[in-house]
Amino acid sequence: MDLLPYRERIDALDDEIVRLFACRMEIVEEMMRLKQQEGIRPEDTGREAEIIGRLSAQVPESLRPAVARLYETIFSIGKKL
Repeated sequence: MDLLPYRERIDALDDEIVRLFACRMEIVEEMMRLKQQEGIRPEDTGREAEIIGRLSAQVPESLRPAVARLYETIFSIGKKL
């Protein structure tokens, strides 16, 4: 059984995920600076729920809890920046 092609595809996807994650965090940092300048609360739980709902709707039902956990983690990391 040759797993190499699968591993190569997963590695390529992982590289893209990390690149996109870094881009997202850069935007989050910019947005947080703007919110701080404007005196706006940094946390928006309504927006977070909206994002999770929108993204969860794009995957099979069995993956929805995992998408919610993934984005809760991403939001948490963004808040700590």
